[in-house]
Amino acid sequence: MAKDEKFITVAATAQRLSVDTRTVRRWLIAGKLRGVKLGAPRGGPGRIPWRIPESALNEFLGIESKPEKQKAGAD
Repeated sequence: MAKDEKFITVAATAQRLSVDTRTVRRWLIAGKLRGVKLGAPRGGPGRIPWRIPESALNEFLGIESKPEKQKAGAD
């Protein structure tokens, strides 16, 4: 993950993929989608707050990330 990577919520991810938030959480738990746990469960059992790096969502969708710019003078 890049230092300036953007993270999105489970709800935003579900909306972008047109699936239920429970589906996104199942993918996260199963390791099909990469994400970061943010601490203790909130809002009931099993409601661990997650954030998904945009690069992980792009990887999940099969979208290649933008190549990094090469430094000037590098061969």
